[in-house]
Amino acid sequence: MSAPDVILDVRGVSKFYARTAGRADSVLMRDLPRAVLGLSSKPHPAGKSDIVAVDDLDLMIRRGEAVGIIGLNGSGKTTTLRMVAGQLRPDRGEIVINGRSAAIIALAAGMEGGETGRSNIYIRSAMMGRSRKDVESVADEIIEFTELGEAIDSPIATYSSGMKIRLAFAIAIFTRPDLLIVDETLSVGDFHFRQKCLSKVRELRENSAFLLVTHSMGDVRNFCDRVLVMHRGKVVFEGEPLAAVEYYQRLGEKGRDEDAVAKVARLRGDFIRNDNEVSDVEHHWCDAQGNMIDRLDPGEDAYFRAAFTLRDTPIKPQIGIPIWSREGVYVTGISTLHSDEPVTLTAGRNEFIIKVPGFPLNPGRYESNFSINDSGAFLYRQPNEPVVVRSKPKMFWGVIHLAQQWRRVNHD
Repeated sequence: MSAPDVILDVRGVSKFYARTAGRADSVLMRDLPRAVLGLSSKPHPAGKSDIVAVDDLDLMIRRGEAVGIIGLNGSGKTTTLRMVAGQLRPDRGEIVINGRSAAIIALAAGMEGGETGRSNIYIRSAMMGRSRKDVESVADEIIEFTELGEAIDSPIATYSSGMKIRLAFAIAIFTRPDLLIVDETLSVGDFHFRQKCLSKVRELRENSAFLLVTHSMGDVRNFCDRVLVMHRGKVVFEGEPLAAVEYYQRLGEKGRDEDAVAKVARLRGDFIRNDNEVSDVEHHWCDAQGNMIDRLDPGEDAYFRAAFTLRDTPIKPQIGIPIWSREGVYVTGISTLHSDEPVTLTAGRNEFIIKVPGFPLNPGRYESNFSINDSGAFLYRQPNEPVVVRSKPKMFWGVIHLAQQWRRVNHD
């Protein structure tokens, strides 16, 4: 592609935030005169106490290309989006947009509540740099797209939040931008309206460039050509969507959300270790030979090894391995109750290799317990090391994967 096909060019961009009020005031006094005069900021280093939100970012997007940015909370992705959208000034580096841009960020923000929906089309479009003549040429299309009907001539203050978002989305996409900057979602509203939004976005793909920041891995896989993973202000990975999602998930394993951890901990219940009844306990996810593992491929045969010594022969024993998703969803359980053959436990050493053919859980991190009980009373209950089902180059939905075979029926 030629140079004019480059719509967005971000070169060495950094953004710092002051930790203290005194530091914030000094930065404001330094930058305010230049901002008022419309001059670009001079490059300057971060202060010793500053938070580096984005550090030396380079990004180029060409016409027809969709690039996603993903990362854990606090990684710098939203700051990047706001700088590209012109809502924040970079402290260092340069952002060049060749053409007109529109941002779908905090969609309903900035609406004039006392004005009608029709008036807000012109007000919001003017804020995006469009002339009145330009807006008049698409105003009827915008109104038709929103499906607001007669409400378009009512004050925005009377609108529901959903009506405001419909209007704001329509205004943004009907600017026919060279660069569309999207925060979190490509569509809004109910199913019917979401399909309209996605259809319109597909139309724009041919002539527009897209920058998408999202937590939706489905949007990343379905929509983006290339994805950046940010961590602590830096781009730590750049590549095709599936590889980027897998990299992001590995980051998530190291920085899991504390609320999710607490939720799983509550569901797991209290841990029990009755050393008088059970000793020398070993339990872990493993390969067919019993060697400990912590990762599986989707659909791969899974194995679990359990070994322990019982003082007495149980009267009515049961072994259980309940499994939870990283988000705290109780997924399923493995149990002696489901064994095709009766499982017996005896006094002395007991050892089992449990096979789960074609492990049906979708990519993600899974937590589990190992427990032994006799007649309903727990003799032992402790956590297993987590197991991760890797991402693979195919789409997955929900928690489990159903094995399936497709056969086309031809009619002559």
